[in-house]
Amino acid sequence: MKALVIGGTGPTGPFIVDGLLARGYQVTIYHRGTHEIEFSGPVEHIHGDPFSRDDLERDLAPRRWDLVISNYGRLRYIAHVLAGRTPRFIGITSPGGYLGFRDAAHNPDGLAVPIHEDATLIEDRNIDNFGFLIADTERQLMAAHQRGDYQVTVLRYPRVYGPRQLIPDMWPIVKRAIDRRPHIVVPGAGLRIRAMGYAENMAHTVLLAVDKPQASGQIYNVADEHYLTLKGRADLIARFVGHEWAVVEAQHPWAEALAFSYAGPEYHTMLDISKIKGELGYRDEVAAEEGVRRTVAWLVENHATVITERAAKVLGDSYDYDLEDRFINAYREHMDALSAAFPTPPPPPIYEYLYRE
Repeated sequence: MKALVIGGTGPTGPFIVDGLLARGYQVTIYHRGTHEIEFSGPVEHIHGDPFSRDDLERDLAPRRWDLVISNYGRLRYIAHVLAGRTPRFIGITSPGGYLGFRDAAHNPDGLAVPIHEDATLIEDRNIDNFGFLIADTERQLMAAHQRGDYQVTVLRYPRVYGPRQLIPDMWPIVKRAIDRRPHIVVPGAGLRIRAMGYAENMAHTVLLAVDKPQASGQIYNVADEHYLTLKGRADLIARFVGHEWAVVEAQHPWAEALAFSYAGPEYHTMLDISKIKGELGYRDEVAAEEGVRRTVAWLVENHATVITERAAKVLGDSYDYDLEDRFINAYREHMDALSAAFPTPPPPPIYEYLYRE
């Protein structure tokens, strides 16, 4: 059996490729050749641009595979070029097609969490063009499935973390811990939750889709089973770096601005993954805490080469510690003054249970 993996050298790719090799597939990967990875067995490499329709036509159209996993590149181009050239197609998208996921203000009804697969998708590109393209690509894939071009499974990846991240969004917290910051700002009470998936866990979802025939024609949310709060993640990262700090749980627009690179949007983005758990038997291969530990270790060792100019620009963190200190000092003074004005809150009411025996 022959399998084609588009990508293959990013955070999830090596786990997918090695999983396919273990299943007896002859594996080809299609990527730009920017990064090369050692796999557990022989793998054919085709170098080209997965975002270019011309490259895809030139490099892939003459070939046939028993399985294609589109893990990188322009998915709608890849799906079109490989229609009729494989019986099985697994496409990776994201939750960005859900109305309100990328910007809660786009959804007038509010973004219900956890988000189920049948939540409203973006149908108007004027609302969010990028989110519309994600949702529209999924619609095209499912239409191809209905036409019989191939059997399709779509997996909606959350924010993937782990070694070889393209945009290592834990780095702003790791850097502050390395720099021995005495405190870190987290918006609100630090309880914000983001959908995240450790790379090996997300590769596991792909391999489940490979193994399970019932995955055909289905769309699945995928993410780690267990979520970490923003505060919990910040404390974990500091501990793994060998540092302790005070977590300043500040509710203020400036707290959002200072922490945006690692806190994300001002709302929860939890995904309901009960469908893939129930239908395909998904369980985390790696616990979230262990995934964070491995990611932190990789960032500490590799940050000099990982934090490229592009990555730093996307993360958008100025690391203006003087500004952070001034905000924290002002916030603490404000909270001290508030506590002095309102020293002791009233106790909560006690509910008397009617039946004593």
